[in-house]
Amino acid sequence: MESTHKTDTFRRKTPGLEPSGATQLPVSANCLACSKDGRYLSLGHSRGLSVWCASSLTCAAEWQQDGMEITSIQMTRTAEPAYLLGTVDDMGVARVFAYHCGAIHPLSVLNIMENINKRSICLTFELSEGGNYGAASMSCNGAVWLEIYQFPSEAWLKETEMEPSQQQDQSSSRDMDVKWSPVAALIKIKPPKIPAGEKSSSHQWDGQGSNRHVGKTKEKFGRPRYGKVFSISACILKI
Repeated sequence: MESTHKTDTFRRKTPGLEPSGATQLPVSANCLACSKDGRYLSLGHSRGLSVWCASSLTCAAEWQQDGMEITSIQMTRTAEPAYLLGTVDDMGVARVFAYHCGAIHPLSVLNIMENINKRSICLTFELSEGGNYGAASMSCNGAVWLEIYQFPSEAWLKETEMEPSQQQDQSSSRDMDVKWSPVAALIKIKPPKIPAGEKSSSHQWDGQGSNRHVGKTKEKFGRPRYGKVFSISACILKI
């Protein structure tokens, strides 16, 4: 009886959080990710991305660019005050951003369009916990492969600390004349060739990333089909 009474008392004293008011999120938000520590939300929308404080639901920072629609977003903490964000837009371009010192910094474009006829399309993009590595499945002219990257997280942290947010172009949210440390491409993995007429019993390519909105990219450019592919998450964990 005493144990039941204590349980009932604890339940009655459990604090509740009431919404303080309506919060207007971007109208065309396509995707959302939450940091593992629960402090921040990252949103991808039709003009870029934004980072929100999860407790107050207030916008902490945003990065905008006309004509860019983010369809997939990832978020991981690299250091106590810094977070790494990985995005894919509706054109299949993968980018890496950092949220640090109250601003969003564009750090790298993984598949820059040099030749539109031979450019690679990013289908899925994932970050490892801690932000030291990343993996992206790419497609070009019917071929598909997996690329593993190593990010200079410590160098990026120092560079963002040296680059005050006041020098950021507020109209376009792009850091002006900043040269960030480059990303290192570690390995490129191609799926094995399946002999004609042979069917694979497992590891079927389903095109499913960690974010459902990446489907917009695949609908626009089509999706190559192979009997066997590699798991992005597994490859990251093995590094």
